[in-house]
Amino acid sequence: MRKMPLPALLLALFAVIFLGSLAVAAVQMPERVATHFNAAGNPNGWMSLRQHLLILGIGGTLLPAILATAFYGLRFTRAERLRIPNREHWLAPERRAETFAWLFRHALWFDCLWLAFFTAIGLLILQANTVHPPRLAPGPSLALGAGFTAGVILWGVCMIRRFMKRK
Repeated sequence: MRKMPLPALLLALFAVIFLGSLAVAAVQMPERVATHFNAAGNPNGWMSLRQHLLILGIGGTLLPAILATAFYGLRFTRAERLRIPNREHWLAPERRAETFAWLFRHALWFDCLWLAFFTAIGLLILQANTVHPPRLAPGPSLALGAGFTAGVILWGVCMIRRFMKRK
C-alpha cells in the first residue's frame, strides 16, 4: 500500500479548516459584509454574505483544483514542449515518472499555501466584521500579505533549484 504524500495530507487538512471557516462565517457574519478596506482599516467595499462566501469558496477551491490538474496533466505533454532547465536529464525515460510525480507534489504544496491564504483572508474578514463599525487591523493583513509572498517566492525557488541541478 502506497502512503499518501505529506502535501496531500496537509491539503486535505487545510481543506477541512477552510470549509469549517466558511461554515463559521456563514453563521456569524451579518448579511452585509465589509470585504474591502482602505489603508486605515476602514471599510470601503461591501457585498452580501452569500456573494462573499461564494467568492471565497470558488477562490479557495477552484484555483488549487486547476493547478493540481494542470501539473498532473504535464505528464501527458511531449518532452520537447516542456521548457525546464536540464530537460534532457529530468525527462529521460528512466527519470520521467519521478520528475512528474515531484512536479505534482510540488503543485500540492502551492495548493496548501493558496488554501491557507484564502482561509486567513476569510478569517480576517470575519474578525473585521465582528466589531461595529467593521474595522480591519493592518498588522495581520500585512503579515498575511508578506507571508504569502514569501511562500510563493520560496515555492518558486524550490522549483527552479530542483531543475537547475542534477541528482
